[in-house]
Amino acid sequence: ANLPMQYRQDIVLSSRHANEQISIENAPLVFVGYGINAPEYQWNDYTDLDMKGKIAVILINDPGFAHPEGSQFNGLAMTYYGRWTYKYEEAARQGAAAVLIIHDTAPAAYGWNVVNSSWTGTQFLAQSKDGGKSQTQANGWIQKSVAKQIFAAAGQDLDKQMAAAKQKGFK
Repeated sequence: ANLPMQYRQDIVLSSRHANEQISIENAPLVFVGYGINAPEYQWNDYTDLDMKGKIAVILINDPGFAHPEGSQFNGLAMTYYGRWTYKYEEAARQGAAAVLIIHDTAPAAYGWNVVNSSWTGTQFLAQSKDGGKSQTQANGWIQKSVAKQIFAAAGQDLDKQMAAAKQKGFK
């Protein structure tokens, strides 16, 4: 399906590669739940997945937000595993070509306007020794409403997948 998106309104993207241009073509989108690999919680959303050349689609926050009464992931107090920085880092370690975090206001604790204003325009980063090659080619955010359309086009229901991702052992 062809789903046109408007930059800043529907999606924002950036790259940490020190290249003038990047190109990611025909890469499959893979929903990896919270995109967490946390051995101390016996939680790994990447179990048995080969992410090389794929785009990870990830929920913001961590399973503690979904289960505040539980002991895992500190309940409503977001752990580092719930932060967008971790999501990008772990996806890169898993070999993903790119990452799209699904923006959802309550678990993110801020609206799309913050993503829009923070992720557009010039980004200043410390230069890495490898010119960003250890990072994914592109990091971004996508509006939840747009993610729902993408999931529907793939014959999936985002709400059902989000509910499934809250459970340990999600695939």
